[in-house]
Amino acid sequence: MAQEGRLTRRLAGMLQARLPDAGFDEVVDPRDRRGRRWELKTLLVGAMAALVAGAKSLAHAEDLTAKMSAATQRLLGIRRRIPDTTLRSTLCELGPDDLRQSLHRVVKAAHRRKALLPLGLPFGLLVMEGRPPPCPAVMTTTPSASPKAKATRWWVCCGLSPVAW
Repeated sequence: MAQEGRLTRRLAGMLQARLPDAGFDEVVDPRDRRGRRWELKTLLVGAMAALVAGAKSLAHAEDLTAKMSAATQRLLGIRRRIPDTTLRSTLCELGPDDLRQSLHRVVKAAHRRKALLPLGLPFGLLVMEGRPPPCPAVMTTTPSASPKAKATRWWVCCGLSPVAW
């Protein structure tokens, strides 16, 4: 049980340190001005805290905000329990474009502090049987097994500079 409390404090500390990178203050609130009882930032912080804590539903998110200690609530700026219905209706009204800038800011800040490691393939774009990419690229043709089938064209591009393959 002591380990669980320590993990919760660490998660809350991490959220407090990294959530300003997201800039939830700048997200435009799509809700009607009348009847707003919650700030959009508080709802987004509550949803993010639930995601980080591993909540599998909005009901679990509500339970999490209800069971937060006063210190954790003060740390995250959540004054009381966030109802799951309020969280659901707000998240449904927000579109992906509304939160895209926040995600971009978080990734950019993580990249700047060298917290992201490159994973996967070493190039940025691969196009098969399609139009060439908008950047200079290397085109290679692979012959197919059957004489009637056309050859497969590959373009490989890394950022704006071609990659020899």
